[in-house]
Amino acid sequence: MRITKQMLKVRLDNINRRLGRNYCLTNVPEYGGWTLTCNDDSTVIQHNIPPKQMVAYLNGIITGIDMRDGAYK
Repeated sequence: MRITKQMLKVRLDNINRRLGRNYCLTNVPEYGGWTLTCNDDSTVIQHNIPPKQMVAYLNGIITGIDMRDGAYK
């Protein structure tokens, strides 16, 4: 399955809304892919990973938020 920018954006918007944060994704293919940052790109959360790995990373964050909120009790 091809990972689109929209797929990443939907997941990131979900995370930002639920955590009250302003995380950003930046795509730099020359350096390996997508970077997750915060604080206006001054703090790197996850360095350059391919799109499929970034989707899995964001899905893991969403699962962690769900667990914190009691979704898996």
